Amino acid sequence: MAEEIKKIRRHGADSVVKAINAMIIISWAVFLVAFMMVSISGSAGGGPSYGTVRAGGAALRGWAIALMGVQFVLCVTGLVVQSSRMKRKSDRFSASLIIFALLSVVGMVLFVFLIG
Repeated sequence: MAEEIKKIRRHGADSVVKAINAMIIISWAVFLVAFMMVSISGSAGGGPSYGTVRAGGAALRGWAIALMGVQFVLCVTGLVVQSSRMKRKSDRFSASLIIFALLSVVGMVLFVFLIG
């Protein structure tokens, strides 16, 4: 036989893959909640109806910044856990974790230094 049959040792998702998937789902939830908080707070620079900060808007922006920090820590933790799993050529980093980590950093910088 010219072709060598390789044994597939990974049968389904193990605890590491399940943990990474859970981190991705939690990151999506945190992103959606933070996005809603930023939208509700009526941050400056919006349209005519969102030009002023609504009552409680500053507190919501503070919570949104905190959620972005939590999301960044969660994404970095997921990427570190995933990097321990990189042993095959077919293993890849999760695009969701990378994108959410970048979005959380950009959001925190934007709200703390530019808008805040």
